[in-house]
Amino acid sequence: MEKLLIIDGNSIANRAFYALPFLSNDGKPSGAVFGFANILLKILQEEKPTHVAVAFDHARKTFRNEIYSEYKMQRKETPAELISQFPVIKQMLECMDIPIFEFAGIEADDIIGTLSSEIKCEKIILSGDRDLLQLIDDETTVWLTKKGVSEVDKVDEKRLKELYALRPFQIVELKALMGDASDNIPGVKGVGEKTAISLLEEYENIDVIYDNIESIKGKLKEKLESEKDMAYISRKLAQIKRECKFDFNIEKMKIKFPFGEKLYKFFVEWNFSSLLKNQNIFIRFENKQNKDFRKEKLNKLNLGKIIEEKFDVFCYDLKKMQFFVNNTLYFIEENFQMFEDNISTEEVLNNLK
Repeated sequence: MEKLLIIDGNSIANRAFYALPFLSNDGKPSGAVFGFANILLKILQEEKPTHVAVAFDHARKTFRNEIYSEYKMQRKETPAELISQFPVIKQMLECMDIPIFEFAGIEADDIIGTLSSEIKCEKIILSGDRDLLQLIDDETTVWLTKKGVSEVDKVDEKRLKELYALRPFQIVELKALMGDASDNIPGVKGVGEKTAISLLEEYENIDVIYDNIESIKGKLKEKLESEKDMAYISRKLAQIKRECKFDFNIEKMKIKFPFGEKLYKFFVEWNFSSLLKNQNIFIRFENKQNKDFRKEKLNKLNLGKIIEEKFDVFCYDLKKMQFFVNNTLYFIEENFQMFEDNISTEEVLNNLK
């Protein structure tokens, strides 16, 4: 059964950057890249999605700034140490053959909304952005990052009801009433989350609220009446578009996991030693049937050459007593005598390991 993982690239990169201690490689910041890799690889191994796509914001200004000029304008500048890592994250995704979606004038949320709406299969949306909860349906679960990059809250319709006593479409109505400080969505001044949820439990959406405004008493009625225009503007700002015009091919999202040499070399370049030790994320060399490599019996002469060689790729299989260095597969015959009588095959293999 097909399962599509859609990742909110900016959200996960931000989460990784701020959740992890500062990491660098040869003076270049790398913590966001490392954290992004960790959470992605964890999900690939545990959930085994068949397809993966990653969406990024292209620029801050979109059609929403035409509706409300102050939209997202209060946000602080992204730190230079994080900006420098976005191209590296994208390079890593290219090494994984995972497609990246990024378009001028379209927010990542709208890309995710379109992919989620257009592709019919089981879907996981990974993000820290609660706006995406409006995309939940029978096929779609939103995984909200909770603690660092290691914990997520898997929100389906049932879980959403537990959290907010709302249905997915009401997330937009909630933002229309209470606003969203992180995106500078104004909402109705003086209406907080508790009041907004209470109104939606009774009236379902802002249209019904304003149709029945006379049944609401006191200062709450005054607030709603005076801020009616802002409530409707806020709903437009919070509504994720699901019909953006861009090309995509579901077949190109098919994940090729475990990964091959490109990613291995990338992790070597960035000194991600803990990830390099995880043999489950890389193709075993014996499966490289279509690769043009040499096969040699291990002997004293070529062992010396191997030791002096710079390893771009090194894999081994102790059960088959063979290992792969760069472009050569070396194999060892069981119980052979390589050096002196007192050196056993087991010792050789352990030393190679």
